[in-house]
Amino acid sequence: MTRWQILGKQPGLANPDYPNAHTDNALLGSYPARHPVPLHQRLMVKSSIRLRYAGVAVAMLVGVAALQGCAALGTAPSTGASTTSLPPSSAQVASSPAAPASAVSAPASRPTAPATPAGKPPPFAEVTKDAQRIDGPLPMWRKDEKVWIELAPAAFDQPLLMSPKLKSGIGEASIFGGLMASPVGGAGGPQVIAFKRVHNQVQMLALNLDVTAAAGTPQARAVEAAFSPSLLGSAAVASQPDPQSGAVLVEANGLFLSDLLGLGMRLQRSFRQGYSLDARNSAIMSVRATPQAMVIETRNHYYTASLATPWEVDTRDAILLIEEVGEPPYRIDRMLRQLLAAGKLAHLAGLGVGQLVGCEDARYPEPGALEVIGEVARALSLPLVVDLPFGHVKHNRAWPEGARATIDADRGEVRILERGVV
Repeated sequence: MTRWQILGKQPGLANPDYPNAHTDNALLGSYPARHPVPLHQRLMVKSSIRLRYAGVAVAMLVGVAALQGCAALGTAPSTGASTTSLPPSSAQVASSPAAPASAVSAPASRPTAPATPAGKPPPFAEVTKDAQRIDGPLPMWRKDEKVWIELAPAAFDQPLLMSPKLKSGIGEASIFGGLMASPVGGAGGPQVIAFKRVHNQVQMLALNLDVTAAAGTPQARAVEAAFSPSLLGSAAVASQPDPQSGAVLVEANGLFLSDLLGLGMRLQRSFRQGYSLDARNSAIMSVRATPQAMVIETRNHYYTASLATPWEVDTRDAILLIEEVGEPPYRIDRMLRQLLAAGKLAHLAGLGVGQLVGCEDARYPEPGALEVIGEVARALSLPLVVDLPFGHVKHNRAWPEGARATIDADRGEVRILERGVV
């Protein structure tokens, strides 16, 4: 679990400790798989995100070490910026007099409210109905697994310090619970961010702090043109403006259930495998806030499908026999491409295919599973024999692994030349 901490920061302050804080975190490369970790290994890392306005206190933290920053941020006193008034809650909106005629729609709690126009987000009150409001520097709303951040017009383009921390780790690769997250190739670690609205999207940007200039000067315009912020994430506006405050909602799940820490890169560099975030199995675990800070805890799931175990199959000068059940052709193609990328098909003597049961895709009938396999075999000039008697079928024959055999694609035969121990 990772802890993210975001605090307000005065603009125009350089950050010598994190010179790459504005660099994009999409710097994944590819490395040969060699570390002995299990196939399809899955890792769970918990994180939490703290959002906080700290005003002048942040300026004191710019030049200090990360661990010192963690302690200081956790105990920083409230400043004037943290006393900014919060927009009214949904309960206040629902109990207020009728919205003016210029409002997009009435609160969803009223049975006579008009339907939401096509292509527009639902009304603010409809999204927050039955949701728990959590007051903090930026109000949040939670309902089941969904979390929304309420952004008033004045909250956009305001600098915030995001300071992530690992709540739990994996016991190796420098991923240990209780540590502040350090930058990896420009991703992760404390960063000064801002929310920016672009039409119906809200972007979370890491601001450039390396090169600054006085606002309103020609130098400032040159810096803006030459040193852009980095996009950390974006999400669609989730509601129409609140009739009273003008605030909109943005879903926090889409912003923070991503690899903002660059842990995929760190795992890849440590284990030489292509780890990536499995957002579908990641979740926001808890949300809490004080007048000075707000914390979002996430559980991030990382996985890899690379081959890298001491027991991986040796395919050199071998006849590879494959069968499948319930997998559509595009997934079979993906598996074959994985074997191809791992070098497992380059030195085969031949390829034998058993029974492919339920491997059709009604949405995309072509190419079929056999066509996908045949395409790979042709590209490698491999002898190919199909419809062999094994697989998830009634008459499934045993084939001795490691026994000497021959393959004849012209006659459609795979012949076993010696007995095997089965």
